[in-house]
Amino acid sequence: MFSYYINALKKYAVFTGRSTRKEFWMFNLCNFIIIFTIGFIATLMGKNTDTINGINIIYGLFMFIPNFSIGFRRLHDTGNSGWWTLFPVVNLIYFCVESQQGENKYDQNDISLPKADNTKSNNANSIAIEDLEKLANLKERGLITDDEFNIKKKQFFGS
Repeated sequence: MFSYYINALKKYAVFTGRSTRKEFWMFNLCNFIIIFTIGFIATLMGKNTDTINGINIIYGLFMFIPNFSIGFRRLHDTGNSGWWTLFPVVNLIYFCVESQQGENKYDQNDISLPKADNTKSNNANSIAIEDLEKLANLKERGLITDDEFNIKKKQFFGS
C-alpha cells in the first residue's frame, strides 16, 4: 500500500501522464493514515491542539503539490483535463470512474502485464525482449511496483 504513496512522492510535481484509480486512492488512504497517526500520537503525548494543528498544517503544505499532481494524473487517466481538480464535486466523480483503456490524449495506459510463456525453455534467451522492455517501462512509469516487476521477471525466467 505504501509503495503507491512512495511512487506518488517520486512524481512530486509531475502533472503529465496518468495515475490509476488504485494508485490515486491508495495515496489518499496513506495520507489519511499519516494525518490520523500524527493526531493520535500528539493526543497520547498530551500536546495541545495548537501543536497538533501546526504539525498537520506543515504536513498539508508539504503534501499540497503531490496531492494536486496525482489528482491531475488521475483525471488524465479518465480522459479529462487535470484542471477539473478545481471543481470539487465534478472531480470527485471523475476520481471514482474507471480508467480510459488504451491511449488517450494525455498518455497511453497499457498496464496489462506481459504473460510468461511456460512452453518455452527456461533460459534468458527464450524471453521476448519486447515483453521485458514493456515490463520495465511500466515500472519506470510507476504503473507497477518494484515487487510486481520482480515477480513477473521471475516468472519469465521460470524461477
